[in-house]
Amino acid sequence: MKCDFCSAPDPAWKYPAESFVVKHVVTTKNNLTLNSIEEWYACEACYMLVEANEREILAKNSVYVLVKRCNDQRVVDRLVMEVTHLHDAFFEHRKGAAERL
Repeated sequence: MKCDFCSAPDPAWKYPAESFVVKHVVTTKNNLTLNSIEEWYACEACYMLVEANEREILAKNSVYVLVKRCNDQRVVDRLVMEVTHLHDAFFEHRKGAAERL
């Protein structure tokens, strides 16, 4: 298992959520579809950001893991928008409080 927000190993929390589909992701001209199936796992750091509703920081931290070696700020900004869109869908489909694993 890994954190569904930042991909850290060994998440400590699980959020119940409904399955959902996110379409029209910002970073592509094609119709990219992302699927989320039920619960989301979170490491301690991401759990704290979710609980504090710090969505911007949550998205930036998630993207940072993906683009540590990327020097193109435009790519990073697009990915932050994409991840923010995905996280917004998580917050809309979340079905309750986090459960410690």
